[in-house]
Amino acid sequence: MRTLIAILSFFLLNSVCWSQTGKINISKADSLLIKRIRNEKPNNYIGKTLNEYLSNEFLKKYTEWVPITEPPGKLYAIILSYSEKVYVEIVFTDIIYQKKFSEKMKWDFALLKKEKIYKINYSWEE
Repeated sequence: MRTLIAILSFFLLNSVCWSQTGKINISKADSLLIKRIRNEKPNNYIGKTLNEYLSNEFLKKYTEWVPITEPPGKLYAIILSYSEKVYVEIVFTDIIYQKKFSEKMKWDFALLKKEKIYKINYSWEE
């Protein structure tokens, strides 16, 4: 019986919700994730280092990070992915500890943690 309840709970949390227009909305699990991220008030970390942001017990639970460059090869931000549809873009004030340019598009995340946050953008794909 417990197994059946666990399976049903997992299904309900990860099922996709349909709106009245027939468009797919964010899953219930992602909706809970968005609410939790907002409750942690990530904007309080503006002006602080990425390491300080990641010291938060919940915010450090990202699944992957992706460098954002403009023009190609010049790092200015990263995306922290929390699920397939929920991610946070962290824009840095300036890149001081890490080289800004990389032809191979490779950066040292440990050095990026020292950089200060200029702006945080939330992205919820709906």
